[in-house]
Amino acid sequence: MDRKSIRPDNRPTKRISEARPPIERYPCKGKITITIDIDIRQAKVKIKHLISHERPTYRENNLPENAITWIFNNLNRNLRKVDVYKRLCEEGLVDSTIHTYRQVYYWASKFSAQQYVTNASNQLISSLNFLKQNELIDEGYKVMLYVENDFVRALGFLTPFNGHIRRDDINEIIIDSTFKTNQEKFELFAVIINCGGYGVPLAYLYVDTFTAPDDRLQDPRNTINSRAKVLKEFFLSLRRGGILPTFVLVDKDAGQIAAIQEAWSWTANIQLCLWHVKHAIDRKLRDKKYKSSQYTARKAKEANEQFRFIDASWIPGDSEGITYQQDKIKEVLNMVKRHATLHPLIPISKEIFLTSMEIYHQSVEEMYRYCKEDNLVHLWAYLWINWYNKSDWNLFARASYPKAIPLARTTMLVESH
Repeated sequence: MDRKSIRPDNRPTKRISEARPPIERYPCKGKITITIDIDIRQAKVKIKHLISHERPTYRENNLPENAITWIFNNLNRNLRKVDVYKRLCEEGLVDSTIHTYRQVYYWASKFSAQQYVTNASNQLISSLNFLKQNELIDEGYKVMLYVENDFVRALGFLTPFNGHIRRDDINEIIIDSTFKTNQEKFELFAVIINCGGYGVPLAYLYVDTFTAPDDRLQDPRNTINSRAKVLKEFFLSLRRGGILPTFVLVDKDAGQIAAIQEAWSWTANIQLCLWHVKHAIDRKLRDKKYKSSQYTARKAKEANEQFRFIDASWIPGDSEGITYQQDKIKEVLNMVKRHATLHPLIPISKEIFLTSMEIYHQSVEEMYRYCKEDNLVHLWAYLWINWYNKSDWNLFARASYPKAIPLARTTMLVESH
């Protein structure tokens, strides 16, 4: 079908709020004079129009009672708020020339909130009560963790997908978080399963942490008193539920990684998402702010003891912000990606395979010599401290995967986001 036959004027579709013309404006060259008398606490406002014009279109401030009643009675029909406004107009309960969509949206939102807000002063308890409704339990929602004490507030739950996916099919999970997801700015963690190449949400966790007096830290009732401990308890609850992934993909969140290690280290390989790795390096190389390097003489000596080709005396000095050209950033990112995706089961040439240690050694040497050749000491320092030392290498490189794991299970981990 020809695109023009769908939209003759070839312009993007506008939302109702955009399509409605704004209140009429006129070039009246008006003038407003405000005179304030502080002594008698009085302000006089004088408005003068130099050119006469028609009155702007009148907008009614309140919806008719019968329209409000209709909104309340039809909430459970799963109508979008835009459709609610259309239906009200079609049935003559509101006048589109004087009543706005935003007025309908207000009442629909207010009545919708009454269906799930059971505690206006505590959003966490309100959410807990909502999830404990029989109809949601029957659908498959299950509360896994609820904590409120002097240090943390958290609520974790399983989604109905949990009941439709066999435990043997859960090979990889991806854990990511986002901030300020509601009015109280909770952090939201999502546990996503790779199911047939699609990301399926298995569980969610809301977390809020805050500081409490030190004496309360010793309270035996507050055993879960930090973000890391909340994450650990939540992941342990998933493990007790039979969720035993082979791979866990995360971003480089130290607390998150520590919690995963305690919950699944004996069954899972913790792997950094390659997209997050590239994004973090790209952001660092574009940052023009100077920060003192952690690659000290002691760190350089440790690197030299592990790899003799590393010059222990080559360490960053004091400097201002370092600027890298776009082509240099691209070269580094491509090299990191190539190093991350090497694997003992993938030959580097015909019938030539490298061991995990050989891949690690060659990758470090290639990156080091690349930096050394162009005297990019700050770049090398950053890459070694954050990515190419042994512990961080094991988090993002495919070469660190156990060789016993079939390659088919590792291919999806190349760049998942």
